Amino acid sequence: MFTGIVKDIGTVEGVVRQGSGMRLKVRYTSQAEFGDLCIDESVSIGGACQTVVAVGPGWFEVDTVAETLKKTTLGSFRPGAKVNLERAVRPMDRLGGHFVLGHVDGVGRVSRIEEVGGSRMISVAFDSRFDAWIVSAGSIAIDGVSLTVASVEPGEFTVAIIP
Repeated sequence: MFTGIVKDIGTVEGVVRQGSGMRLKVRYTSQAEFGDLCIDESVSIGGACQTVVAVGPGWFEVDTVAETLKKTTLGSFRPGAKVNLERAVRPMDRLGGHFVLGHVDGVGRVSRIEEVGGSRMISVAFDSRFDAWIVSAGSIAIDGVSLTVASVEPGEFTVAIIP
């Protein structure tokens, strides 16, 4: 479980196809946040919960299965791609965002970006089968970032990004 508060921006260093899945090697910059990361821990990569299978100084690897590749953007990652990272929440951590399980339901498409008084309103088109679960003032995670839905219409929601 995660909070949707991104702790680091990592860089994809390696992508190796493995049957219908793939192995990702990710380099992190925050030694304070990720320096004691261990094998079998959960980490959010772009909002998708992944299990660490290898670690080294400044990097870790995860194996991503076909189902995750279908429902996320992880399958499009190439070396050099920047990714949002967060470690799993611990019982004593502050919950600054909202509960993010890391079980991604699907990928939306940015349909509009508007500047409004120093903020940005970002509209995202999504599969209408999710209409019943996205509500105004509800929580949503985009690329692992905890956000609040400002408005919703069938097949599209809008979030506010404040400076």
